[in-house]
Amino acid sequence: MKASIFLHNNNLLPESVDMDAIVKLILREMDAAVKGEASSLSMLNSRLRADYPRQKQGTLCSNASAPEAVVHDADVAKKAAFSGDNTEGKTVLAIDAGGTNFRACLVNFKPDGGYETSGLTATKMPGTDTEVSAEAFYSEVSQRIRSLVEKADRIGFCFSYPAITFENVTGVDGIPIKLTKEIKAGGIIGKPLGENIFRCLAESGIDMSRKKMVILNDTVATLLAAVPQAAKSGADEALGFILGTGTNCAHTENGWVINQESGGLDLSLGQLDSDFFQTTAQPETQKFEKMISGGYIGPFVLFVLSRAVLEGVFSEEFTLPERISTADVGSFLLSEPGCMFGSAAEADKRAAAEICTSVTARSARLAACMLAASAIRSLKVSDSVPNAGNGANTDSLMLDTTKNQAPRKIIINADGTTFYKLPKLREKTIDALTKFLSRYNINPEFIHIEDSPTIGAAVAALTI
Repeated sequence: MKASIFLHNNNLLPESVDMDAIVKLILREMDAAVKGEASSLSMLNSRLRADYPRQKQGTLCSNASAPEAVVHDADVAKKAAFSGDNTEGKTVLAIDAGGTNFRACLVNFKPDGGYETSGLTATKMPGTDTEVSAEAFYSEVSQRIRSLVEKADRIGFCFSYPAITFENVTGVDGIPIKLTKEIKAGGIIGKPLGENIFRCLAESGIDMSRKKMVILNDTVATLLAAVPQAAKSGADEALGFILGTGTNCAHTENGWVINQESGGLDLSLGQLDSDFFQTTAQPETQKFEKMISGGYIGPFVLFVLSRAVLEGVFSEEFTLPERISTADVGSFLLSEPGCMFGSAAEADKRAAAEICTSVTARSARLAACMLAASAIRSLKVSDSVPNAGNGANTDSLMLDTTKNQAPRKIIINADGTTFYKLPKLREKTIDALTKFLSRYNINPEFIHIEDSPTIGAAVAALTI
């Protein structure tokens, strides 16, 4: 009973998430960003397309606008990558610079649409443990991929951080605008990533004159990896969704793939959330990410339990560990022996389990809000062609809740260890999203394509 009252008073119950209100908030933030107005969402144009046969064609404008020079033929890329046209023997380098790990490998596409990977290298992301300078970051990345660069002329660099993309001599480059997930390499902000990595590789003796690179976000890559299946199934739109160390969502607007940087949504459900933000390295940023992602759920649970101790939810004998990871939370919810509170009284264990379960369920409902807004935005803009994206037809940001319109299908390629490993998170997200979107006659279908960031990066590399 004490735990339930504590959860209610601190807006930690899943019912604390007003999906209608939060979805509308997200849609307003999306709309403001596309219009170039102040917003906590970036809505960055990836400069890549993911066209579907059922989509209408149109353009975006404002900060989501892409000049014709960087429009790559997505249909050609899809055929090249997946149907076997001119792909036999084509090898590209795919790099996945994630929230925790840095991976690189060669991807060789087969005529039947399959692929093989080779030369995999996997290490920690530079700047994970200690601060690194910009030059140290470029140098370290270059050293890790040097042997692979010599074997491929096309490079897809999946960079899991906010960046503004543009075309230059290296292909499609990206300028990081901020670093998330507690990565410490601030010197690279505001500098072209591809250009500097090319420079370091050239200085090491590699001939870079014939090589090209495309910088893309990991969520964009996740969406691109789903394009063939989405097109084959007759889906109206596709989303890329990652819920791992961090979180982000990507959707399409008239064919353009938009990187929302959804983890940056400025949202707090109460004072306890706001107090927790102050314990993080950058308290005023990535607030939505800190409420749902694997890099923060564990520390947030520890913070919540500490407050619960102060409010008398537990017995006087109850003690907390110094650290709690999201993996610890998952193990505890699975009742694995010795996890976190092995020697605690049963009543204290039950209270702790109730709190962990509620925090997880609330995270799931928040994730469903972001996915719902993404689906609605994507379909709304498509419905509004040819004026969508220039501020027209956006007074009503929601779709009509009518059952008379034809049912529409959204493919969601979901990636991330937290989404699949944290008990009940995936199931509760899908349940909340399905119920919400049923009001709009939208049917979400979740898929999981293994190695999505790698495959999406490889597909993008074939477009340059």
